[in-house]
Amino acid sequence: MRAAGFTERGTLERFAAPLNVLYNGFFHVKSRAVSLTVERIGGLDDPRLAQALSAVRPGAYFHGQRSVDLYATRLGLGAIPTWEWLLLRDPHGGATPCALALTAPQPGKPTLRILDLLWDDRTVSPASILTAVTRAARGQGYRRVNMVALAQSALALALKRCGFIGRGDALPLFWLSLRQSDVLPPLHDWVLTELDGSGW
Repeated sequence: MRAAGFTERGTLERFAAPLNVLYNGFFHVKSRAVSLTVERIGGLDDPRLAQALSAVRPGAYFHGQRSVDLYATRLGLGAIPTWEWLLLRDPHGGATPCALALTAPQPGKPTLRILDLLWDDRTVSPASILTAVTRAARGQGYRRVNMVALAQSALALALKRCGFIGRGDALPLFWLSLRQSDVLPPLHDWVLTELDGSGW
């Protein structure tokens, strides 16, 4: 790949956290997370999903565009046969959702995977979202939750601050600039998730 002009830009790594009331509660306090309400959404045809995708606007972070059509090409096939959406709201911020999490069970294990996250970083922190998702997973009987993120990103730092530990299974990320004028934001601002990798 290097011979073809690709440049290594970073690494994708899986982060995992145990689901334990005391452990998760400690990091909830440490990360200063705000408590959010969680509503479960089923299929892609649920009108609440389209409404949430329209309502949750990304802030300063660099993220691939999301749509119901994009999710339809990823979900229900291959590595993501079953999934569930978590619609998150700030109970003090009105009815408008502040974040959306796509989750799926790990086949054969009591583990919940966070496949994708969307949030408005002007109104809610990643720590608050991760705390809400881990609480919901614990309530469903899962013992562990994990998520793939770019190791050099602010999202990875937020995962660590919430008690997630890097699993050491990092994969290099390469990119090829097709135009000399292409300028990418710093890796700190990138949000790459398992959903992005599912299309490769």
